[in-house]
Amino acid sequence: MTDASTESEIRVLIIDDDVNIRNVLRAVLDEKGCRCSLAADGRQALQELLRAEFDVAVVDIVMEVMDGYTFLDEALKICPWLGVIVITGYFDGDVQKRLDAIGSFPTLLKPLDFELLHRTVNAANERKIQKVQESGQEPLIRLQYQLNVLRTISETAIDHHQFVGALHHFCLNLATLTPSTVVSLLGQEAEQYVLIHTVKAPVTADALSTVESTMLRRFSATSGSSIAADAITTRIDGSEWVSADGIDTLRGIFVVPIIIEGAVIGVIGLSAPEHEAYSDSDRFFVYHAANHISMVLLAFGRLHHKASIDGLTGVHNRDRLEEELEEVWSRASRYGHRMAVIMVDIDHFKNINDTHGHLAGDRVLREFAGLVRECSRRSDFVGRYGGDELVILLPHSGLRAAEVHARRLLHRVREQRFCRPELDLAVTLSIGMASNETDTDCTCGLDILNIADKGLYRAKREGRDRFCKPAGVTVDSRADRNNRTPS
Repeated sequence: MTDASTESEIRVLIIDDDVNIRNVLRAVLDEKGCRCSLAADGRQALQELLRAEFDVAVVDIVMEVMDGYTFLDEALKICPWLGVIVITGYFDGDVQKRLDAIGSFPTLLKPLDFELLHRTVNAANERKIQKVQESGQEPLIRLQYQLNVLRTISETAIDHHQFVGALHHFCLNLATLTPSTVVSLLGQEAEQYVLIHTVKAPVTADALSTVESTMLRRFSATSGSSIAADAITTRIDGSEWVSADGIDTLRGIFVVPIIIEGAVIGVIGLSAPEHEAYSDSDRFFVYHAANHISMVLLAFGRLHHKASIDGLTGVHNRDRLEEELEEVWSRASRYGHRMAVIMVDIDHFKNINDTHGHLAGDRVLREFAGLVRECSRRSDFVGRYGGDELVILLPHSGLRAAEVHARRLLHRVREQRFCRPELDLAVTLSIGMASNETDTDCTCGLDILNIADKGLYRAKREGRDRFCKPAGVTVDSRADRNNRTPS
């Protein structure tokens, strides 16, 4: 029989996508002396499981984003001793079969009998205590050492100034702490994914390819999205170990997700020749490593974002713009994709500053940048090149898409009144554009940007409030502007 003091220490994680059910279950179990935390889906629950200790998980199995089956499969690798109670509004042989493939759990049907739920929580907690008491102490000592080292790795990784450098540092150190032949790490920065393999023993290229495909499948299964081949940059540390004489089959491939703020942004993979290469403590450690990496990448991403944003306009600054330009150009050149660049400038911006003051000019520029972001797609990249010049990068788009974008932007700005209600200013734009479809002599991103820049100044010479294409073909789109005089 469980006494009151034991009951009061039962820590319960409640996972259900219905907010009302979550709140009711917490109220019921809190009243019984439990301490409850809530999660709306499996991904949130995994993050909670890595942030805090829990004795029992009460899990709904039908949820969007990540369902209960996937959560349990992952959670029991993190905490094999975790007590589990399944709750569901529908139960049949298929449900039982899927649950049996993961483990043996008590299952309660909705609507729930709250007294039965409380008794089942107590019983699950007692089974959890028994599992912990039966486990040996040596793996726990090793795990304590690994976690201490992991904290040091995390602190050092934050000092890296480059995203790839941080991932590389983690991958190399994880390779020294785990019994694996290959340690792999897939991470995401903006639209680009980096896959790093650290190879510790001879393997064939086919074996490494199997690891990569397994990691991508696990990423797709846990994130709900797939990655295009041209969005991945691969790096191999220990490439001298990759040879035809190496291990041809890696049977033990263990992959766990890296989750930041509810989104899966990467995976860690351990690979070994044997099926049962990893103990429970190894698996537990890798999940904690994934949690550490997520925290480091979150901190790194925030620092990088802050360093790459222009303080006045809120779009990316010139350094980040030029960096992204070369990346987009490189991917387009490598895979034969289209790309376009648009350069936008406010007409007579100096007159605004001279007439109304620099504070008014700054306000116009901020509002202008906001309109450019509104008119752009999520996949587009907006940066401030200098002064009142903004640049829009259009990956996977050609000159026709750039023209449509320019027309939309011209029309939107003509309809906007700036600095209202104090000044109520009308503003027009000059726009230049270029694309790798027509400018085939370009050798780098800066070349195509220079062509767009020339188009912008051609538009100014030919009367402003228009856009120009690379070959000097001007499209005057003032006909639909209701005879408004440019400012």
